[in-house]
Amino acid sequence: LALTGSSSASLIGSPKALPDPAAFNANPVGAGPFVFESWTPDDKLVLTKNDDYWDEGKPYLDGVTYTVMVDSQTRTDDLISGGKDLGLIQGNAWNAVKDLPSIVMIPVPTGGQALIPNGTMEPGSDERVREAMSMSLDPEVTAQVLFGGTQVWDADVSCIPFAPGSPACAEGTTNAQDLEKAKELVKEYLDEGGSPDTELVYFQTLTDQATYYQQQFNEIGLNVTLTRVDAATLAARQPAGDYGIFLGSTASAGFPTVWTRYYSGGTNWGKVTYDDLDEALLRARDELTLEDRNKAWQDVAEIIHDKSILFWTSSSS
Repeated sequence: LALTGSSSASLIGSPKALPDPAAFNANPVGAGPFVFESWTPDDKLVLTKNDDYWDEGKPYLDGVTYTVMVDSQTRTDDLISGGKDLGLIQGNAWNAVKDLPSIVMIPVPTGGQALIPNGTMEPGSDERVREAMSMSLDPEVTAQVLFGGTQVWDADVSCIPFAPGSPACAEGTTNAQDLEKAKELVKEYLDEGGSPDTELVYFQTLTDQATYYQQQFNEIGLNVTLTRVDAATLAARQPAGDYGIFLGSTASAGFPTVWTRYYSGGTNWGKVTYDDLDEALLRARDELTLEDRNKAWQDVAEIIHDKSILFWTSSSS
């Protein structure tokens, strides 16, 4: 798993190139089907065929160009018009492309999207407020906002970020929408002098989702402002805890990707430390049998829910 997952162990780089990380990052060396030709930051990456590739006759393409297109509508329009051969289209645009004969759509609803309050600052430092946030959303509405009414996701958040039916899933670890209860919890917090003000930081292509979440949180008594950032800024602000609410996502489950999101010594999305959570996570990583590891993951889900550390809002979009 370590050799194929989201970890540094999955990178096999040139021994001569790796000692200079800055140079390697700007001009990477590898043994894959394509070789690096050029990179223009915030514009495009150009790769050409590796004539020395180990699998003779491959790759079939002479090259690949990745173009940076931040605006999701622009990406969709360019794909429809034939300007690009392949595009990453957000779920709320799938209805616009799914019936076009020139386009083959391949939905990939893996992992999940989560909202993570910062547990070190108000209002996210109050468990009541975090619980209220989790009660403010209706998965059926979320599915409409994120996926445009398509059927790729059934609005079931009970097993995210694991695959539906996974033995690692834990029942009863999600909250149904309850706006009145959520308003009561926020009011209790505000009556004690708590601040309603917080900032939701999100990746720049997710404005529709962020606006929906802002609307729901404001309805229960919070005052949420939105900050739209690029990938580099998002990657810097999350580890620094520079956010009130963080909109994060992951495309895989288990160790190491989801594990480090929860662990106090990892990326630790919520910036909170709970000994029982760390202990359960270590069991989820280290237990010798699959059954015991699954049980540990169930314990993790229960602690995440009981302490309202974060909540998964949807399958990845």
